[in-house]
Amino acid sequence: MSDPSLMPYPHEAAAAEVVKGYLRRVEQPPAPRRGLQEVFAERINYCRQFDQSKMPDWSAQRMKGG
Repeated sequence: MSDPSLMPYPHEAAAAEVVKGYLRRVEQPPAPRRGLQEVFAERINYCRQFDQSKMPDWSAQRMKGG
């Protein structure tokens, strides 16, 4: 059996149940996506389909504030 000295006091157990109930009701953040490396690899492959030398100079756009 369990050691009675390790059992929480009744008010502590009640408070723990309140906290557990709150945590069950709170919206949990979404789990991180798996396979992000594959997603990034697909993006890089997509970008490589276009000739980057024909792209406009980005520094000019930044200087204009656009």
